[in-house]
Amino acid sequence: MIIGGGRNKGKTTELIKMSNKDWVYILCPDRGRARLVANMAEDMDLVIPYPLCVDDLPVRGTYIEELLVDEIEAVVYQIARANVKHASSSHNFWEMESLENRGDN
Repeated sequence: MIIGGGRNKGKTTELIKMSNKDWVYILCPDRGRARLVANMAEDMDLVIPYPLCVDDLPVRGTYIEELLVDEIEAVVYQIARANVKHASSSHNFWEMESLENRGDN
């Protein structure tokens, strides 16, 4: 599933919840973002595998079947050094509402 929406809508928060529930790594564009995601999880009192960044790939000696990707446009930029103009996906899309309107903060 692709989680979409504007900035500060709760997309990363949802990825952290999924990572905790299913014990799946979150891939971030860089170490700074990985550290931020790890700190967010800690603030949420959720334990997750420490987030990976593009520079960590490929992860040697570890079999990873699935990844959650935070800031996919930035991840693609780190890999290809080009901005994403358009993209397609066969995944379902979930557009996040504003956190203020969700009532489940």
